[in-house]
Amino acid sequence: MRADAAKGVNGVVNLNTAPAEVLALLPGVGPSKAAAILVYRGRRPFRTVDELVRIKGIGRKMVRRLRPHLAIAGPTTATVATATALPVPPPPLKPAPAAPRCPPARPLGRTGRTPGRDRAPPRPFASPCLGPR
Repeated sequence: MRADAAKGVNGVVNLNTAPAEVLALLPGVGPSKAAAILVYRGRRPFRTVDELVRIKGIGRKMVRRLRPHLAIAGPTTATVATATALPVPPPPLKPAPAAPRCPPARPLGRTGRTPGRDRAPPRPFASPCLGPR
């Protein structure tokens, strides 16, 4: 379970009167977005919940998700929602990966290229996963 998914609120948050700590209880709203809401409402109070999309980082999708918990009038009745779900067991352990399968070793030597061509010196071993000879 993600930390955002566990973060929740019961009740309603009044956008025009709630302090930053209560605004930060809303899922997806952290301290910086809560501060931006305070700055916005300091200039002019919210007339609708939809005005929340004017805050940087808050979109229509987030407003739709938060709408049941938002109000512009009345008291703030928000409390932290406690998760009553059972703890999630850890995922089963995976077996250790097997050693890499390597292609069969090829003999070192000329590869049939034209003599005198510039090329990298031959490797001291046939395959990178077999190690030195």
